[in-house]
Amino acid sequence: MGIALQKTPMKIRKIITVSLVATLLASCVPAAKIFATATIVPAPTLTPVPASTPIAITPTKKLIEPKLDEEIQIKFGESVTLEKGKLTIKFRSLAGDSRCPQGVVCVWAGNAEVILEVSKNEIALNTILDPKEAVVGDYNIQLQDVIPYPKAGEELKPEDYSIRIVVSKHKTAG
Repeated sequence: MGIALQKTPMKIRKIITVSLVATLLASCVPAAKIFATATIVPAPTLTPVPASTPIAITPTKKLIEPKLDEEIQIKFGESVTLEKGKLTIKFRSLAGDSRCPQGVVCVWAGNAEVILEVSKNEIALNTILDPKEAVVGDYNIQLQDVIPYPKAGEELKPEDYSIRIVVSKHKTAG
């Protein structure tokens, strides 16, 4: 109850201030001729509401499962599941990032290498060097990007990184 009483005078002050400014602007009369009048209204009486039984909230929205042939972003240390649990991909580690930082002139563009755990198999993929993609079981996994791109003078921790991949069904020769 004390909180509501403390907030009420501030609201009244705002109303008075806005009224004075509006009156000044509307009348175009020197400020010395304006006298403010205000009626102070007592704060309403607050009645405590009886505590009720907590209601359990159950989420109804399902998580959207990543789809084949669409770009998927995975944060460092996290994993995604595709094909109703048939395929799980985890961004295990960043093996190296020698990409030329923005704002620096380099002899070559550099390469970022990541280690992924794909349904209990470990694979390494690269941004520039081979392999940029790998086949695991019935799936082809292609590394699209490692983000963020390095900047001169900025040191990144492994948990700052994410990868973008595309997973598709592997087409067998036949």
